Amino acid sequence: MKHASFEELQTFRLIVDMRRVVDILNGDIADEETRCGVLDRTGPEYPMRARALIARRDNLESTIASLEKRVGP
Repeated sequence: MKHASFEELQTFRLIVDMRRVVDILNGDIADEETRCGVLDRTGPEYPMRARALIARRDNLESTIASLEKRVGP
């Protein structure tokens, strides 16, 4: 059985923290959509704040995927 290195442990901790931020962003996106009453992301009336939050969330999810590949299963 392989023991995780200090770097791997730090990476796992970072992934957990980033997932928590993704969850918060998902809630913020839903709140903004509810507040504005617009759910169609392709429409011009879709809130800019929600678009920005989605972009941030998507970037974090991409980073999480990259980090998970680096540390393996």
